[in-house]
Amino acid sequence: MKPLVEAAIVGLCSNHNTLLSGNMTIADLGCSSGPNTLALVSIAVEATHNHFLQFQQPHPEVCVLLNDLPHNDFNVVVKSLMMLQQTSSK
Repeated sequence: MKPLVEAAIVGLCSNHNTLLSGNMTIADLGCSSGPNTLALVSIAVEATHNHFLQFQQPHPEVCVLLNDLPHNDFNVVVKSLMMLQQTSSK
């Protein structure tokens, strides 16, 4: 799945009209609340970062929308976000 997500991001970022506003929104509809909750989102964010780094362009502001069934525990998602942020800042 990683190569597909990376290819989609590169294709999206290569279209000069796509990011004129400097913003990008990624939606994961059906993200669940387990250990793999942020796997695809983090791949997409990393691919975006790498693409703009490669071409020495300013990175867009990325907004991530997560959505799933109401009975899933989003406290786990928030904890996963905090761990992802700590990992990304290293």
